[in-house]
Amino acid sequence: MRKTFMLIITLFLLAASILLYADKIVFIKYPDFKLGFTTTIFTKSGYGPSLENEIKFIDYASDKGYAWIEIRDANGILTVNECKAIAAYAKEKNLEIAYATNRGPLDGDFWQVLGNAWRNGSVFTKGPRSVRTVDGGNTEFVNGKAAWTDTDFKKAIEIQTNALAGIKDQGLTLMAENANLPVIGPNGMEAFFDAIDPSFGFQFDTANMFAISKVRTDPKDAERVIRKLAPKIVYTHLKSSVNATQMPTLVDNELDFAVIFEILAKNKKNYIAIEIAQVETYEEQLANLEKSVDYLVKKGFVSIK
Repeated sequence: MRKTFMLIITLFLLAASILLYADKIVFIKYPDFKLGFTTTIFTKSGYGPSLENEIKFIDYASDKGYAWIEIRDANGILTVNECKAIAAYAKEKNLEIAYATNRGPLDGDFWQVLGNAWRNGSVFTKGPRSVRTVDGGNTEFVNGKAAWTDTDFKKAIEIQTNALAGIKDQGLTLMAENANLPVIGPNGMEAFFDAIDPSFGFQFDTANMFAISKVRTDPKDAERVIRKLAPKIVYTHLKSSVNATQMPTLVDNELDFAVIFEILAKNKKNYIAIEIAQVETYEEQLANLEKSVDYLVKKGFVSIK
């Protein structure tokens, strides 16, 4: 009877251990890397920012072995109380959070959205601790315009410099993602980071230089600029571009992920979030996200432990 009881206890503890140490996605060569995903990939399928949806994403991420997620609240509509609830739930699930909005410095509501990002981002104490903007919004790129004018450039630097002063006091890093701007050349992304305060951060996207930028970047130029700006990287969006088009799953990118991972590891930039092109349904997007992890496994970048 005693042996049976001890066997039951042993099996119970084993089951509890399995639940406690669920599968984790681990980078094989770079074990300090933390893989996550950005919630913006579900927006088209009707799962925009809300308390209910963020809880759903946290549950999924925890179950699948991710280390963190980027909550994309593009317009800054979540409240501080909602973010506190999300942060508390993420802590229970041992998941780190980055809070991100989506505005460029020349967008008309930049300051309003930035203010919400500032307050909401402060709530998430475990994670990249950042406030995300983009290098250029949609306002200024109309009628075929592909780059900032001299006036645009000076104004963007002035606005982001003013924003930086307040955000640094909160223990957060203000950063911009490479998006619409040409990467090289006058008034481009490289020039922007050369001109602004060195403490301004870089939210690196692995595909935007090829698929989103108004002027496609040569992969050799992209690698040079990434190596130069790598010390400024706060976190990375892992996205694939093929023939200047962002892909619905991770596949071989125009700049090899192996090269990118080497640069990130050398600079100890460990937060990496999958971002894939959006599709119509939640179920299809989940499938594409899982295919993306499968790709990383097959390429020998990650394992599931």
